[in-house]
Amino acid sequence: MNTQLDYGDALAALRPGEPWSLCNNDLATLVWLAPTTRPTDAEINTQLQALKDAVPIEAQRVQGLNTDSDYLDFVSRLQGKTAAQVKSYVQANVTDLASARLLLAKVLLYIARTI
Repeated sequence: MNTQLDYGDALAALRPGEPWSLCNNDLATLVWLAPTTRPTDAEINTQLQALKDAVPIEAQRVQGLNTDSDYLDFVSRLQGKTAAQVKSYVQANVTDLASARLLLAKVLLYIARTI
């Protein structure tokens, strides 16, 4: 897991899919290429800190994936579901970068255990 978060991670979390350019992780070089308003430095710094604060929590959650109960719960929730039901599960449970990483870790663990 990458714990070296930077302004690029914060910008991607704040404004997913919006184009921008940044050199050497220096906010003074940020060029906002999207038609939307550029986030303030304060907003970017707040988001970066939130991402950094989430890293230990995410690590604990991913480490907990090795428990059989968590693994079996995940498998039972999705086993035999339709594509629409899986999409609904993802929309309800993936709300931020940390939860996206957790879901990806669960999927990879499932694949690893079934190969």
